[in-house]
Amino acid sequence: MAEFKDLGVRLLVAAVPELADSASDTLLLNLMSCFAEFEREMIVSRIAEKRASLIARKRRIAGRTPFGYSADQAKQLVPVAEETTIVRELFEFISAGMLPSEIEKTAAERGWRTRTGRPWTARQVLDTVSNPIYTGHFRAPDGTRPGVHSAIVSQDLFERCARITASRRTTADGPRRRTVWSSLQGKVRCARCGELMSIHVNHRGSDRYLTFRCRRAAAGEKACSGTQVRVFEIEQQVESVFRHPGERLPMKRGRPPRAVVAIHVLGHVFPMLNPAAQQQIVALSVEEVIWDADAGRIQVSFNRAELLHYAGGERFQPGVCR
Repeated sequence: MAEFKDLGVRLLVAAVPELADSASDTLLLNLMSCFAEFEREMIVSRIAEKRASLIARKRRIAGRTPFGYSADQAKQLVPVAEETTIVRELFEFISAGMLPSEIEKTAAERGWRTRTGRPWTARQVLDTVSNPIYTGHFRAPDGTRPGVHSAIVSQDLFERCARITASRRTTADGPRRRTVWSSLQGKVRCARCGELMSIHVNHRGSDRYLTFRCRRAAAGEKACSGTQVRVFEIEQQVESVFRHPGERLPMKRGRPPRAVVAIHVLGHVFPMLNPAAQQQIVALSVEEVIWDADAGRIQVSFNRAELLHYAGGERFQPGVCR
C-alpha cells in the first residue's frame, strides 16, 4: 500500500468503496489489515493444532477416500467388502509375478471397475499396491505413520509386492519432474466419452508438435476416433475469450452476469500482459475445457473465485461460459 501511494496509485476496496485517502480512512484500513492478519494467524494455528491432534490419535486428516474404503461421518476409513476383495486380488497378482498390464486385462475380463466406473489400468494397479494405507498406515513426510482403520492386506504381503515392483523399475528412485507443456494441461476433456485428454509430443527434426489426445484407450477400451486436436488451437480459442470478450461474450441487455463482467474487465489488461502472466491467468481462471470433435468447438468452464481475484467484485456462483 505504501508503494502504491508513492507511485500515485489509488487503492479501491470493493467491499468498502466509500474509503478515500484521508487520514481516518488510512487508519481504518490499517485496523482492517491488523484484524485480518490476526484472524489468518489464528486460523493457521487452529488448523496446525487440529492436524497434530489427529496425528497423535492416529486418525485420518483429509484426502481422497481410496478404493476399498468409505469415509464415515468423522472422515475415518471403513472397509467396503466388495472392494476389499478386489484390492486383495491385486496384491496377490503382483505377489505371484503378474505384470500390471496382464492384471489390467484380467480385471477387464472379470468386469472389475474403479470407483468412477472405468476399467482398471496398469498405472492404477501400481498406485494401489504401493499405497501403505491398505496395511493400516498413512503416508507421512518421514515414511508412514500408524492409523486406526482396519488393514486390508498384511505388512508382509505389501513389502513383498514393493520389492517386486522395485526390481522392475528401469529408472532410479527419486522425485519425478513433470513437464508442463500447456497452461490447460489436465483440464481438456473429450466430449464423446468424457475422459481427460493427455498431451502427446511428436518430434519432427528440431520441431515439436503438441496435441491433446483422448486417454480412453489407456483404460483398455476402444479409443475415440479422431479425438485429437492441436494444443495451440485449443489455447488460442481459450485465450480469445480474454483477448476479445466483446466478440466471444457479448453483453446482453439488462444486467449482465457478473462472470461476463469480470471477463470483460480482464479483457482490458490481458493483451498488455507478458506471456507468462497470461498463461497464469488462463491456468488459474479456467476450470475445464470440453473439446467437441464433431462440432469442432470448445466449451469452457471458468473458476469464478479466480476471476474474482483478478477482476474484483463479489464472489459469484460457479457456472459455464461458452
